[in-house]
Amino acid sequence: MRRWHPLIALPLLLAAGASQSQIESKSIIWMRSSFTPITIVEGPDQDQGYVDRWLALVEGRLPDYRYHHVTATTQRAMDEMKTRPNICSPAFLKTPEREALFVYSRPYLQMLPNGMITTQAKLDFLQPFLDKSGQLRLDALLGSGRFRIAAQVQRSYGAAIDQALTAHDRAVVRQHQQRTLTSSLKAMATNRADFDGYLGYAVEFEYYVRQLDIGPHLFTFLPVAGQPLLLPAYLACSRSPEGEAFIRRVDALMDDPALQQQTAAYYRAWLPPAVARYWDRIRPQR
Repeated sequence: MRRWHPLIALPLLLAAGASQSQIESKSIIWMRSSFTPITIVEGPDQDQGYVDRWLALVEGRLPDYRYHHVTATTQRAMDEMKTRPNICSPAFLKTPEREALFVYSRPYLQMLPNGMITTQAKLDFLQPFLDKSGQLRLDALLGSGRFRIAAQVQRSYGAAIDQALTAHDRAVVRQHQQRTLTSSLKAMATNRADFDGYLGYAVEFEYYVRQLDIGPHLFTFLPVAGQPLLLPAYLACSRSPEGEAFIRRVDALMDDPALQQQTAAYYRAWLPPAVARYWDRIRPQR
């Protein structure tokens, strides 16, 4: 099993006589944050997140590089990518501001955007707030004054969701840590929560439902109207000759149908069954 560790290998290589530039020209430092089950940094499922497994595919296809693994916050990864030539992060959302600083790969996966999880018991109440395609009109729901939703502090969920949260702040319960999803699911399952729904990715909910051994039939996941149907996942690297060269190598892998299918399978395995069938219907088939 791979282990994510500090950069202990670099001083050893330098001591052996290699220059810093020689090391960095053919080595990549992966930086990932703890964001289960996208990347899982500890516990029994360590390295089994769908992005973790995609990284292993890339490493196996590009064995001429040396890979070093670091667990870091998104901010630290961004700071390192600005100052070092060979830093890569596998789960950076692309924005115009970030694209000016970093080089991005072609999308390696089309994911579902953030949506809302709630209990099956609330579906009848929610029917008037669903559009013809079954997507939730979140702005109208929160504006009704009859539904409260939990969201993490300082997290962006996408333009449509963020705008609804800002417009209806009194209907939003702000939470501070990702692990609060565990207690939130328990509270919703037993009708003890001070909110009616929770925002996040479908894979997040599936992971915690499995960890808590809560009957998945108690919950439902709803896409939110105004969000993109699919959200592309990219690899981002330092905007440097080394980073650009590595991105070109990774981009060349994207044309392999076997790699595409395996990457999709890794992601699908973390979706709730009904959501997985929905994703199958809307994602591009190659």
